[in-house]
Amino acid sequence: MIIPYEPNKLFEVGNFKVEKSGDVLIVDNWYKNYEDIFDLLQNTPVPIWKKEVGGRNFVDYYDCRPILNFNFLDVEKMNCVMMLRNLIKKHFIITSELKMVNRVFEFNYFKHIKFGVSSNLQHHPHVDHTFNALVYLDKVCSGGTAIYDYFCGDNNEHLNLLFDVSNHSKTLIEAKPNRLVVFNGLRPHGGFISDHDEYVDSWRINQVMFFD
Repeated sequence: MIIPYEPNKLFEVGNFKVEKSGDVLIVDNWYKNYEDIFDLLQNTPVPIWKKEVGGRNFVDYYDCRPILNFNFLDVEKMNCVMMLRNLIKKHFIITSELKMVNRVFEFNYFKHIKFGVSSNLQHHPHVDHTFNALVYLDKVCSGGTAIYDYFCGDNNEHLNLLFDVSNHSKTLIEAKPNRLVVFNGLRPHGGFISDHDEYVDSWRINQVMFFD
């Protein structure tokens, strides 16, 4: 079924609650129309992301990244993005200009094909931009995001997104439906799933926004 919508209205910010946990900003009840957004994302085709010959994507798991590109709309001037930018500047004490890097609405979709994946295997540690903003959007929310104290290996997530992190010290940001989190994306981090079997029949869905 085709349903027209206005992005600024659909992605309107809700009556949110803000807290700071160390150097992580946590905002609950971020989107006012969470259920409508969830319904939209449940009915969106999701293209494969980072697939190479010999890679494990679409073999052991599905790793996809669809984009909502709003025509004739400057994403940086959307109400929710301007509100997010102001929160970052306020809580991280940023006085310089802050730009949204991706300038589209991107979503990470992930699910396993097989049961029984070890909890030692997690999404590959990597770095992104000065500030990463994630909105947890699925209703399972098993785990969250791991921030690693140190990681110096090569990023081979294009071949295998899963990496043994059992010997890596980390701090977990807990996922919750409609929770926005902001952290330093230059620190090694990656998706963390507490129970991989939870994401065989369900998709792990996050919105990802980057700021420099």
